[in-house]
Amino acid sequence: MNDYHERFNLFIASFYYIVTTLTTVGYGDISPHTTLERIFGIFLMFLGTAIFSAAISATTNLLQSMDSRKAIYDEKMETLNDI
Repeated sequence: MNDYHERFNLFIASFYYIVTTLTTVGYGDISPHTTLERIFGIFLMFLGTAIFSAAISATTNLLQSMDSRKAIYDEKMETLNDI
């Protein structure tokens, strides 16, 4: 049972590290110490940057799409009002 508890604590610490890295919060209370941990941290940082960039891009495309639809709607309404 003790081994399970230690593994669970390790899992939670790892998950916490992943979330703080991906959300770019990085409290600094858990930091990599070995070369393998640093490589893994670098990978997570790049992954977090890519996910954040994709989310910003999707939001921008959505807003741009809404703006172009409104422009088309306004143009059609103006054409109808001119008749």
